[in-house]
Amino acid sequence: IFSPGIVPALGMCGMAYAEKGDDVLVQSPVYHPFYYAIESQERNIVYNPLIEKEDRFEMDFEDLENKLKKGVKLMLLCNPHNPVGRCWEKDVLMKVAFLCKKYNCILVSDEIHADLTMPSFKHNPTHLCAETDEERANIITLMAPSKTFNMAGLATSEVIISDLALRKRFIHVVQHILHMFNGNVLGAYALEAAYSERGAEWVDELRDYIWDNICSMNVFLKENFPKIKTYKHEATYLPWLDFSAYGYSHKDLMHKLAYDCKIGFNDGMIFGKEGD
Repeated sequence: IFSPGIVPALGMCGMAYAEKGDDVLVQSPVYHPFYYAIESQERNIVYNPLIEKEDRFEMDFEDLENKLKKGVKLMLLCNPHNPVGRCWEKDVLMKVAFLCKKYNCILVSDEIHADLTMPSFKHNPTHLCAETDEERANIITLMAPSKTFNMAGLATSEVIISDLALRKRFIHVVQHILHMFNGNVLGAYALEAAYSERGAEWVDELRDYIWDNICSMNVFLKENFPKIKTYKHEATYLPWLDFSAYGYSHKDLMHKLAYDCKIGFNDGMIFGKEGD
């Protein structure tokens, strides 16, 4: 199903599968439009924070199950995860799919960074990791060429829904509430070109280029700024850096980076309180 972007699709899912006042779960820190998509629909955000373990983040399944038990209607999953760069393992996604189905929570998986995995890591589509047909039917996948091919301005993404009933609910929102009947024709042609064999060759080169940049950054930081903590980078082009060892307040750190270092960073706080 066509959507003008992943962020609009997140909002559409909120409208289709949760009512005002219902709970929607996110795993913070996470791509900040997840929060906007929920709050703009007057749904409640439920947090299942990721756990920092040495040089990467893990899911807290005990907390996740406790939250789902309380009647969460919708879970927004980021796979691969932005901003912490995790490429979730198959067994992790299998457990998420199982728990969501067990507690009647629809699982929406944002997989826009699927192409951008680093060497020795492979993207695992959430839908394919589910063990049963019932679990797979409970999963909605959001995909787009916009991150990989820098095509966000063409406003084109796809929403993959295998279950007929869930599909009808989503289409009702798109066509009868938002009155969106047609996609972006130019964007559709661009999507076809991006997903071609030539596009795949370009993506292979892009991944190598991103990985070289990540490695260069890690070496530079280790040699010149050893207090900056880096994390194991498995996917996306977005490194997650921890400056807390320097002891600056959040406000002072952002000011120093922008005005003294002349570097524009995304403020970690926009991804959740874990970014402080």
